[in-house]
Amino acid sequence: MFKKTAITTVLALASLSASADWYVQPKVGYESRDYEISFGEGFDPATATIPGLVVGISLINSSGWYADFEVSTGDDEVSNFYLEDDYIERDDFTLSTGWSLGNGLTLFTGFTGADTTIENQKDQATAGYNEVKFRSEGFFGGLAKTFSFNKSHSLSVSAAIGVMEGSYQLNDARDGSGNIDVEGDSTGYSANVAYSYRPGNSLTFTVGVKGQAYTYTDMQDLNTGAFYVDTEETLTNVFAKTSYTF
Repeated sequence: MFKKTAITTVLALASLSASADWYVQPKVGYESRDYEISFGEGFDPATATIPGLVVGISLINSSGWYADFEVSTGDDEVSNFYLEDDYIERDDFTLSTGWSLGNGLTLFTGFTGADTTIENQKDQATAGYNEVKFRSEGFFGGLAKTFSFNKSHSLSVSAAIGVMEGSYQLNDARDGSGNIDVEGDSTGYSANVAYSYRPGNSLTFTVGVKGQAYTYTDMQDLNTGAFYVDTEETLTNVFAKTSYTF
């Protein structure tokens, strides 16, 4: 639902790009996500390095206002969750907007969501769960600073605070204990450093790294009302993107 809303918003804003004051900037890229999540007692932290395809679009106004939509998806193997490495899939989306404050400073805010699925595809003989689905979504806000060395080279740093809700489902318990459906909330942070090279007026190459950390507390079972220990989630993304401005 949130993805459809975000896409609709971006498409609506795209209709404004016919104005001379607006520019459209599609982008595509690759990222590698070092991912770790711990569901608390009885679970070792699950770890994975997940490659992903990144696509998105930005709408930029000459007055310094922008809107950005980005999605990424990828899958690989997860370790330290089942007896053997098995399957993990990760999907992310972000819708954000920002305003230039001058002197390279930008104030931004937005909405983000992610779905992570861990599956026992090898049908391992484990007392755990055959499938784990974790979803996070929430709002964030922060500040970015861009250092322009010349027309072609720049470095940007940013930091943000996120107010998130997190929920997970543990399905098909091997020990017969049934399924678990738990949710909680978190106030976490993210930080980003990126270098951009512009060989001309339209094409831009960007490489960078982004870190995120969230601890979800008050994790309550929606079926029984029982409380579970905190869920901790961390990501470190290394990315490379190419964009073109029309």
